[in-house]
Amino acid sequence: MLTEPVTTEMVCQVSEIDRKQILKEHFNFLYIILSENQLVPNATFEQMDGVTRCLSGSPNFFHNAVLGSPKSNWDQCIKEQLNFFQSAKMPFVWYVDEDTDPAFKEKLLNHGFQNGGIFQGVIGTLDQAIPDPEIPRDCVLELVDNETALEEFNELVCAIFDMKGVTKEMYKKVMGNATKDEHHPMFHWIARKQGKVVSAVSTLISGDIVSFWNGASLPEVRRHGLNTALRRLALKHAVSKGCRLGSSYLMSEAMPFGICSKLGFQTQWRFNVFLSPQ
Repeated sequence: MLTEPVTTEMVCQVSEIDRKQILKEHFNFLYIILSENQLVPNATFEQMDGVTRCLSGSPNFFHNAVLGSPKSNWDQCIKEQLNFFQSAKMPFVWYVDEDTDPAFKEKLLNHGFQNGGIFQGVIGTLDQAIPDPEIPRDCVLELVDNETALEEFNELVCAIFDMKGVTKEMYKKVMGNATKDEHHPMFHWIARKQGKVVSAVSTLISGDIVSFWNGASLPEVRRHGLNTALRRLALKHAVSKGCRLGSSYLMSEAMPFGICSKLGFQTQWRFNVFLSPQ
């Protein structure tokens, strides 16, 4: 499965402004995938008055979202979104750029939202040789390509991100179907230690851009380089499919940022997340 380092002469000159826009547009694809699975009959991904809305039907905050801020009538828009998701009995998150008018963020807080902190989008050009993954002797890396491996992948990811019950089953369905998507397919990668799945990551490819999702490792193997190894293997695969830019969306500047920075990714987009009232 492992190949020689990928060498490419492609040079991708993209300005910081363009990279920020690329990150914002690519971020939508996970929500498009969630909505396309029609977990509920009224699942939707739609745009209106400066904001984008996704209802997936999965009862997880981060699987339903509003992105952006309205051009006007802030209170009306906020109330409309609250009513929409409350009618569907689904929690959701609201993402806004870090430089969004602070008064709008204050409006969200006044309507009962909780500040979930600042996320960041990182991006880098895949125009250098990607080092071979460094794999401990008792570990193997795999591309998920069968139902058993998908089940093991989903078990780990859902355990790390605290997804249980119906949410867990829905997520497996979405992740499985996403591997068959013709327009923006996902690929899932796992690391086994003595046969047990201990680390995982997913890639989502759209055109010449690849992004990382589902980065998860059991506590006992963190900082052992397994997730970095998986990402290197996944990037080699993405480059072989014509990708020239790699990206990821991080909840903090802790370990995942360190992994991505080693891959040459830099922060080009910072955004706030607000959790809807429960």
